[in-house]
Amino acid sequence: MPLSVATKGDGETLHLWLSQDALVLKMLAMTLPDALALSPLFIHIKGHGELKATVSALHAALPDNSYVILTYVKRYYESIDHTLLLRQLDKDITKPFIWRLLVQFVKRSVERAGTFKSIHCVISRGCPLLLVISAYY
Repeated sequence: MPLSVATKGDGETLHLWLSQDALVLKMLAMTLPDALALSPLFIHIKGHGELKATVSALHAALPDNSYVILTYVKRYYESIDHTLLLRQLDKDITKPFIWRLLVQFVKRSVERAGTFKSIHCVISRGCPLLLVISAYY
């Protein structure tokens, strides 16, 4: 799946999905959590409670805890190794059609002014699969 590259005024680079690709990725994001048997502890995944469950769990834990900590792994999405990710997915994805779509998603390239560059790490932030793939990885 080739992506286009755009640069914002502040110098930030964006990878832009074609609308057809974005639709397929959204459909994958909706169906993959069940196929991958993600832990119910990943409450940020649709169907696992999302924000409401997070706030409820936090509210219930407050009487017994003095502090709340929010953690963030800096550059986590940028560090996802595609080879390792595909090895993991190969064990859990049984449908060849879904497997081929995921391989195309992972083994993608970006195009800028006619030059193509293969991407070996990184799940792009605007991708609908971001939360599912990052939780799975």
